[in-house]
Amino acid sequence: MRFAVCDNQQKFVDRAMEAVRRYVTEKEKTFEGKGFTDPEALIRYCGETKFDAIVLDVEMPGKDGIETAREIGRVQPHTPIIFLTSFIRYATRGYEVNAFRYVLKQDFEVAFPDALDALWKKLFPPCYTLCLLVNEQEREITVRDIVSIEVQSHSLKLAMAGQSAAACHRPHPCRIDRGIGAQGIFAPAKELPCEHGAHSTNNQL
Repeated sequence: MRFAVCDNQQKFVDRAMEAVRRYVTEKEKTFEGKGFTDPEALIRYCGETKFDAIVLDVEMPGKDGIETAREIGRVQPHTPIIFLTSFIRYATRGYEVNAFRYVLKQDFEVAFPDALDALWKKLFPPCYTLCLLVNEQEREITVRDIVSIEVQSHSLKLAMAGQSAAACHRPHPCRIDRGIGAQGIFAPAKELPCEHGAHSTNNQL
C-alpha cells in the first residue's frame, strides 16, 4: 500500500503517516509512505508515482490543498484523497475535487481511523462466497461472479461470469445439486478478504 501525506507542518505529516502505517500494518499489508511539506513536490511526485491514497492538508501557504488536489486529479483521477483541516467551512470546497473524506484536526484521534476504515472498504470491498456441492464435489463460488440462477426441479443452474467483460456475455453454466450445511440449499455465506480489482476463477465448474 502506497500512501502520500502532505501538510506544511512536519508534525502533522509525521502524525498522519504513523497513524496510516499502524493501520495498514494491522491489516497485514505492506506499507510504503512518502511525506511532503511542499504541495508542489507532491504534485511532481504524483506525475511519476501512483498512490493508493493521499492525505492532504487544506490550509497551506501558497497552493492550498484544494488546488493541489485539482492538479493531482489530472494525473491520478481515481486516487482517493482524505483532507485534513482545522476549519469545517472548507469542507464544501472538497466537492470541487471529489474529496473522499474530511477530517478535522482537532478530532483526528477519532475521525481519522474512521476515515481509514471507509477507505479500506473502498479499496478492498468484501468478497462473499457460497460453499456448494457441484457434481458431488465441494466448491466455493464467489457470489459476485454469479450472473443468474435458474431453478430446475431440485437443483439449480448457475451462470458464472468469466474473467473479462466479454465473458460476461457468454456465461458458463454449472449444475448445483445441493448445498452444504443446514441452512437450506446454500450453506451460510462467508466473507473473505478480496484484493481490489481481483476476480474469481470459479467459473470453470
